Amino acid sequence: MTNTEMMRKATREFVGKTLTSKQIIAVTVAMFPNAKQGSILPSDHAGANSKGNVYADQLFTRSATGYVVRPDAEIVSKPKTTRTRETLTDALASAKALLQVTVAPAPVIAANKPNGKPAEAKQ
Repeated sequence: MTNTEMMRKATREFVGKTLTSKQIIAVTVAMFPNAKQGSILPSDHAGANSKGNVYADQLFTRSATGYVVRPDAEIVSKPKTTRTRETLTDALASAKALLQVTVAPAPVIAANKPNGKPAEAKQ
């Protein structure tokens, strides 16, 4: 069972109520003792992050004091990827092309030797 499934099941009795992260983690671990506390991340289930990324099904709505537990009908599923084998192959080809760009070595600048005479530049 995934963390999302565990959190969803553990919080159903709290629909419409506001819970803190600690409370969500506590009820999830109480119902699923094998759940890893550090892997239960309510923030990943409460809307997009600051970069606009959505990591999981949206089980909660952020509030000023925590997370409001959404009813099943209002849970928003994580967007499915639209990448196909062709788009991934194209992306790989583009990455390979970028890696084939060669850069000429920087010229070596001669420095003075300790005796004050110029050193010979080497390439």
